[in-house]
Amino acid sequence: MLKRLPAHHFVRRIHGDTVSYVYADPTVCGCLYVGDQTAYGRYQAYQQQQNIADEQQMAAQDYQDAQWNWGEWGPWGGGFGPGYGFGPGWGW
Repeated sequence: MLKRLPAHHFVRRIHGDTVSYVYADPTVCGCLYVGDQTAYGRYQAYQQQQNIADEQQMAAQDYQDAQWNWGEWGPWGGGFGPGYGFGPGWGW
């Protein structure tokens, strides 16, 4: 059965009123995970919480690095000087 199912994907099986979810993991444990709708719902909620936690961790790392605090002009300073760059007289 493990070789017949797609690896690392959930497959839904319906038998009458019973819905089961099967997840084949041939690379890590060489096993099948089987659960009902409640178990699959808990897995989805866990994945959503993990995604939120990952995004929060990335945001915290971005704000922790002082080099990322460039201000409104970026790391290169406050402009190109008089007569350089975009501004009045360019016709835009």
